[in-house]
Amino acid sequence: MIESPLAHLTTEQIDDLGKQFDAIHDEVFDELGDRDRRYITSMIEMHRRLVVLSRLLLLGSRAKPAWIAGTSMLSLATSTSRPSRMARRPSSSYAASSRAWHARAASRSQRTTSSSPC
Repeated sequence: MIESPLAHLTTEQIDDLGKQFDAIHDEVFDELGDRDRRYITSMIEMHRRLVVLSRLLLLGSRAKPAWIAGTSMLSLATSTSRPSRMARRPSSSYAASSRAWHARAASRSQRTTSSSPC
């Protein structure tokens, strides 16, 4: 089984790594300009419209082609939803998510070592 390189880091190292990611996140968001803001908001609007239109199409679809089109549009809307979640991400979430990941990895490694068949 392949073991993650992060599994060997201490909690302090994980916190430090999270702070470094937070600093990069803040630096990138400080460099965003009006053009970037317009792009992000247009992507969010496009995503919302695509979701509404695809659901309306699915709701009114009695023919198989309409159902396929609505499902395809909803799939596309799902794949474009990432920018809207990134725009609202709080800066401290990287450290918190890395601590949570570290706790899950430690729990997983304890389960695999304690449940190994002898």
